[in-house]
Amino acid sequence: MITGLWLLGAAAVSFPASVGQPIERVVTEEDTIIDMARRFRVGFQEIRLANPGIDPWLPGTGRTVVLPAQHLIPRWSEPDLAPGETRLLINVAEMRLYALFADEDIPERARIVSFPISTGRQDWRTPLGSTRIVSRIKDPTWTPPQSIREEALERGETLPDVVPAGPDNPLGQHALRLALPGYLIHGTNKPAGIGMQVTHGCIRMYPADIAWLYDNVTVDTRVELVNQPYKFRWDGDRLMMEAHSAWVPGSPDVSTLETLDAALAAALRERPGVVVDLDRVREIATSAVGMPSPVPLLASPDRIVPVSGEHVSTADDAPL
Repeated sequence: MITGLWLLGAAAVSFPASVGQPIERVVTEEDTIIDMARRFRVGFQEIRLANPGIDPWLPGTGRTVVLPAQHLIPRWSEPDLAPGETRLLINVAEMRLYALFADEDIPERARIVSFPISTGRQDWRTPLGSTRIVSRIKDPTWTPPQSIREEALERGETLPDVVPAGPDNPLGQHALRLALPGYLIHGTNKPAGIGMQVTHGCIRMYPADIAWLYDNVTVDTRVELVNQPYKFRWDGDRLMMEAHSAWVPGSPDVSTLETLDAALAAALRERPGVVVDLDRVREIATSAVGMPSPVPLLASPDRIVPVSGEHVSTADDAPL
C-alpha cells in the first residue's frame, strides 16, 4: 500500500517539514536488509547508514533496526502548484523521488508521496535540471546504447540488439520517458539494487512503486532533478536538518561547505535573527545518517556565521 500526506493551507499550498515516520523493527531469522528495505519502501543505503556496522545479510536476530522512512521535504525551485498539478522532485543526493499532487477542487490541498530510487553511478551521472515526462510506456523493450554494449563487451558479454519485454528486461514493466534524451524513470528486474548508485544515469524504482507512479502521473508532468545533500526545514519553532553524503557526480568543483552554508542560509532567511548551534550542524553533516535531527537554536545577533567560518548576512543580497 502506498501512503502519503495530505496538506491543507489557508490560501496556497504549504508543505510540511517532513513526510513519513521512522520505523523500528525487531529482526527475525528470515530478515535481511534488502528484504526489509523493499518491504518498507526504503533504500538499501538508507538502512545501512541509519544502522552503522549492520551486516546486510545477517543483521542479527532480535536486533532492533531503524528504518528511516521519515524525510524532510527538499526545496523546490518553484514551490507553487496549480490546481490539479502533479510534479516530481528527484534528489540524487538522497536517492529519493518525491511526488506532489495538488487537489483539483481545493487548490490549497496537496499530497506528497516519497519513494526510494537508484541513481547513476559515478561514471554514469544522473543529470540535474528541469524536464518533463514525454511518454508513458507499459512493458517497454530496451535497445542497449552503444556505450553500454561496449561496456558489456569488456566484461565478456554480448548484448542483443533489443531486449524484449519480460522478466529479463532491466527496465521492468513500466517506464516514464523524460525530455532529457536517453533518460527514463523505470522499474527493474533487480530490485535489490534500489537505494544504490548503480544505474547508467536513469532513475530506477521498485516494481510496485513505478507501477503506482505510472498510474498516477501523465505526460507533461514536470520533473526537477536536484542535488541537495543537506536539507533544513522549520517544523513549527524547531529547525530540522537531514544530511546525506555530499556526492555530486561530475561536479568536483562544488564545495561541501559552500553547499551546507547555502542550505542553512536559505532556512535562516525564513527566521531573521535566529542563530543555530553550528557544532551540532557540523555533527549532523559529518555523520550523514539521512534522518531528520533537530538543530539547537542559540541567541539572536544581527549577523550569522556560516559553517565555513566566514560571515554570511541574512539579508536578501547575502552571498550564498
